[in-house]
Amino acid sequence: MIMVIVAFGFIIFIHELAHFLVAKKMGVSVEVFSIGFGPKIFSFKRNGTEYRISSIPLGGYVKMSGEDASAGLKGGRDEFLSQPPGRRALIVGAGPLGNYVLGFLLFCFLFILGLPTLGTTIGGFIEDYPAKNSGLQIKDRIIAVDGQRVSSWEELTSIVHPRPNEELTVQVRRNGDTLEFKLVTKDKKILELSGEEITVGLLGISPDNSDVFMRKVSLPAALKESVQTVYQISKRTLVAILNIVLGRLSLKDSVSGPVGIIHFSTQMAREGLNYLLYLAALINISIAIFNLLPIPVLDGGHLMFIAVEKIRRRPLSAKIQENFAKAGMVFFLALFLYLTYFDLRKLFLK
Repeated sequence: MIMVIVAFGFIIFIHELAHFLVAKKMGVSVEVFSIGFGPKIFSFKRNGTEYRISSIPLGGYVKMSGEDASAGLKGGRDEFLSQPPGRRALIVGAGPLGNYVLGFLLFCFLFILGLPTLGTTIGGFIEDYPAKNSGLQIKDRIIAVDGQRVSSWEELTSIVHPRPNEELTVQVRRNGDTLEFKLVTKDKKILELSGEEITVGLLGISPDNSDVFMRKVSLPAALKESVQTVYQISKRTLVAILNIVLGRLSLKDSVSGPVGIIHFSTQMAREGLNYLLYLAALINISIAIFNLLPIPVLDGGHLMFIAVEKIRRRPLSAKIQENFAKAGMVFFLALFLYLTYFDLRKLFLK
C-alpha cells in the first residue's frame, strides 16, 4: 500500500510540477503548490510560494497569482490572467504533457529493465474449439505458427486472430521434442472498443498465467516501442471515452474509480516493481488524456475557455466561468460516488 501511495503521489507531483515550472518560466507568481486537496498537513514557504501536503490525496493544484477574475485583479505582469491566451494555454497544458512525458519515460525504462510478458505455454482448452481434440496438450509451449516464430502470447494472437477459418501449422515444444499440428481456426465475432463488431480466428486455447518472462530490449528499440505503446494506449482510451459517451460501452464496467484503482494497484505492487511501474505508466497516460477533456475544472476545460476567448477576442464573464466550474464539480462528485459504489460492489460481491 505504501508503494502505491508513493507512486500516485509522484504522478500527481509531476503533473503539478509541470504547471509550476512553466508558470514560473512565463513570469507568473505561484502562491501555492499543493499535493492533495483540503486541509494542509504540512507546509513551508520559499520564494513567495507555499508548498503544501494536504489531507485528501486525490489530486493536487497550483494556485497562481491573478487566476481568479472574481477575486479582483491588480493588473500585475506576474498575474495569470494578465498573460496572453497562448502563454496561458502553455501553462495549463503543461500538466497533462508532464504526465505524458513521465509515462513515456517509464515505458522506456520498463522495456530496458524488462517488461512482464506472458509466454506461449498452453494453460487450458476451450470446449468446441479446434485445439481441444487436436493432440495439443496443456504445458505445450508454442514456438511457431505457419513458420513465424513466437515467444509471447501477444505475438501468437497477432498471427491467429486475423485468420478466421484458415488452416494453420502450429509448432510446439514438448519435453524437449518439437511437434507439429495442423488446425483450422474457428471464427468468432467480438466487439471492439470502437463499438465495431469484427470476426477473429481462434484456436481455443488459454495461456498458462505462470509462464511470464521479462522481455528486454535495447535503448533505441525501447524508444521506438514506447512511442508506439503511448500512441496505442492514447488511441484506445479516446475511443473508449467516445463509446462511453455514445452509450456503446457501460461506464461502470469500463472505468474504475479511486477505490478500484487503489485495489488493483495494490495487487500489482505485490507482483513486483515492474508490474507497479507498468501500471504507473498506464495511469500517467490515462490521467493526461482525462485532464485534456473539455470539462470545466479540468485542464481541458480551462483550455476550452481560452479557445473561446481567442475566438471571441474577449473572455467569458467570470460569472459564466464560475457557474461552469460549479457544474463541473457537481459532475465529478456524482461520478466519484457512482464509480465508488460499483467499485465496492465488485470487491465485496464477487
